[in-house]
Formats: sequence, C-alpha cells, structure tokens
Amino acid sequence: MGFTCAQELELRSVGAEDADQLSEFPCRRFKQPWTDVVEELVRLQLGDALAAGNAKALGLWDGARLVAVAAWRMKASASGLVCSSILIAVRNDGASGKGCATRLKDHLVDIAIDDGCVAVASEVHRDNDAMLRINEKLGAHMEWSTPDGSYLACVVPLRRLL
Repeated sequence: MGFTCAQELELRSVGAEDADQLSEFPCRRFKQPWTDVVEELVRLQLGDALAAGNAKALGLWDGARLVAVAAWRMKASASGLVCSSILIAVRNDGASGKGCATRLKDHLVDIAIDDGCVAVASEVHRDNDAMLRINEKLGAHMEWSTPDGSYLACVVPLRRLL
C-alpha cells in the first residue's frame, strides 16, 4: 500500500478481537511454499490461540489494517525462560522488504529481555532468507531441526544483549 517503511506503522497488540484481520491476512507468496504454512497459522490458528491465552501477538498497523504480525509464547526450559517465536508474517501486497519483520523481531527481543528470558527461539524454513538473515544479525545459533533439513532452529541468546 502507501507506506514506505515499518517505522511509519503503529506497533500495538493483536488480540482475539482482531480475528477478522487475521482470518484475511495474506502472506502466501508464489514460489515460496513455506508461506502457505505461515498463512494457515495466521488465518486459522492464531485467533484461537490468542483467545485461549496460549499465545501473545503484536502487529504493525496502518490505521485499521494489519500489515505484519508476530506471535510468541513463553516456555520454561532447563536454562531458564525462553521466548518461543511462533511466527512473524508480513502481508504479501507490498509490505515485504520494508523492515516490518526486522522491527517485530527486534521488539520481540526487547520483550523477552524485559521478561527475563535467556533466549528467543524460532523455527525458520531454510528458504526464508530474510528471516534467516534477521536471526543471523541478532547472533542466533542455527542448526537443522527437522530430519529432512527443511527447517532450522534459530536461538538468539539474550544474556549478551543485556
């Protein structure tokens, strides 16, 4: 649409009351089949997870229009609390490549630090170059997490960022 970068967008919560925005959220991209999975998560599962209190989400909004969304949940681990990033998705209608995913991931790191987490963990498809670069810039440790090598576990340690 008309915005030029993520900084122009309002950062605010996404809740169950935003189910209409979630159910119509387009992020599927031709030649990137992993986006089918992400779009299905946003459209079919995220609203229910938010309503049940099983996840939290933030969005970048252009007025009443959801442009990008990040969802996560906190999980206890042997080393401490971990922020498990469920997804970061950006609309496929001109919003990608404008810094939306980076802004959401950076804010998620800030939330995790404020909540006392030791890491932010996510699963990223091997073909999702943009998200792999974002995690790499944050100093993520990456290793294959599926037997077929289609997903990487990306863990951003937070102790060094404190």
